[in-house]
Amino acid sequence: MLGKAGPGGYQKSLLPSPETPSLHVLYVTATRLGDAVLSTGAAARLGENARVTVACGPVAAELFATLPGVVRVLSMEKQKAAGHWRKLWRETIGTRWDLVVDLRNSPMSRLLRKRKLISIGRADPTRHVVEQIATTLGFDTPPAPRVALDDASRAEAASLIPDDGRKLLALAPGAASVGKRWPAARWSELAQRLTGSDLRDTRIVLLGAGDDAKITAEIAALLPGAIDLANRTRPLVAAALLERAALYVGNDSGLTHLAAATGCKTLALFGPGLPRRYRPWGANAAYAIAHEDPQRTTDLCKIDDTLATRLMEALSVDDVYDKARALAA
Repeated sequence: MLGKAGPGGYQKSLLPSPETPSLHVLYVTATRLGDAVLSTGAAARLGENARVTVACGPVAAELFATLPGVVRVLSMEKQKAAGHWRKLWRETIGTRWDLVVDLRNSPMSRLLRKRKLISIGRADPTRHVVEQIATTLGFDTPPAPRVALDDASRAEAASLIPDDGRKLLALAPGAASVGKRWPAARWSELAQRLTGSDLRDTRIVLLGAGDDAKITAEIAALLPGAIDLANRTRPLVAAALLERAALYVGNDSGLTHLAAATGCKTLALFGPGLPRRYRPWGANAAYAIAHEDPQRTTDLCKIDDTLATRLMEALSVDDVYDKARALAA
């Protein structure tokens, strides 16, 4: 029997529970790393009492594959003319799903064989992503993003930087948008100040992917002894390094959300973005912003990169250093 409709307009009795451990759930989530990481907690919560199939972007696939309760991960590599959605439909139409959770609001999910569909609805810029997902699914408390590390990833991380007991200062100076990148010279100054005072005998590791390598190389040249691992770590290996870090500092990016999910002390740098919606989640996470506008509901990077860059440049080394010291203490 179906229960009473919950906050998202769905039937609460269709949510997995200890009484319904055999439910088949399809969980359609993000392509980008950051949004995918923010949705891992909800997938893990569903997986406590159901068999969950996750559809996500290739970069995040391994993060879901290690979560308890996830029985299959379908990697959605973007194709022309929405071909990735047609491929996903072919891979999922053969199952009659008890529940489909679609965080992408795709038309494909409406064409599947299912008992119930939950879609997240329009993004609310005044609420954090984790909170909006929790409300949509009717969870009493927002499920924190989660990373389930495996032995192979820890071993690969140790092969890159042997674990000799020393902590790491992890820096991720890249971002998808040029307007969200703090100037390269400031990263080196910040690292020198931190390792010269609060984080002595701490190794500096630079992380990133794609074009971030150009930025990390520039910073590494200013920091003798820094370990540049841009484009050399998959997400779970980066997470294995981050769990060993004394402190992580990064821009508004996917790596920042990954760091916070490991429990690492995480400081995010914001200029044009939306901290209310995309700040790193967790008790060990904080953010720095030069001129916060609590009423802002638009990511200025989507309007004007020049203005966005100016806002990032307004964030001084002193501002970030003070925040980082307080977090690392």
